[in-house]
Amino acid sequence: MTASKRIGLYFGSFNPIHNAHLCVSRSLIEQKRVDEVWLIVSPQNPLKSRDGLLDADKRLEMAKLAVLSCPDVYVSDVEFTLPQPSYTIDTLHRLTEQHPSHTFSLLIGADAVPTFDRWKNYGDILANYPVFVYPRRGFPLSDEQLRNMQLIDAPFYDLSATAIRALLKNGQPCNGMLPDAVLDCINRQKLYG
Repeated sequence: MTASKRIGLYFGSFNPIHNAHLCVSRSLIEQKRVDEVWLIVSPQNPLKSRDGLLDADKRLEMAKLAVLSCPDVYVSDVEFTLPQPSYTIDTLHRLTEQHPSHTFSLLIGADAVPTFDRWKNYGDILANYPVFVYPRRGFPLSDEQLRNMQLIDAPFYDLSATAIRALLKNGQPCNGMLPDAVLDCINRQKLYG
């Protein structure tokens, strides 16, 4: 039987994965809120456009490279096996079925909180899974917005995948923003160029 673990699920397009994703994941582990973080690479977020979205397998490959030197952070392709677009509640149900001894929680950014009530069965998520929120600059949250959610103590990381894609498209350096292995993969395969 598998030992019971507290797993924090960090859903995202990871287009591309960058250092802030990893730092926030580590914060959740270091604060002992979870034992592990699983990065759930989403082939298609139902609330986001597909414009500029790199192939899901490439994003999965980069995520796997990113966590090689990040203890207790893993990558999951569970949403690749579910109908598209992916809905968080369906993924939570699948993971709970596959890993009944684990307890799952969500890690979301403050920018996702204002639209959380648009998520499929969001009430079920809040009722059954802890939701941890990391701060994002420009997204102040009221106590009312954070009802049933917990703000974690993490610094602001002024990195975004959108800004990184723009830099890559214009041939500008991204050193220090992405894990070296991810940047090497992007350069080698000429992604986002």
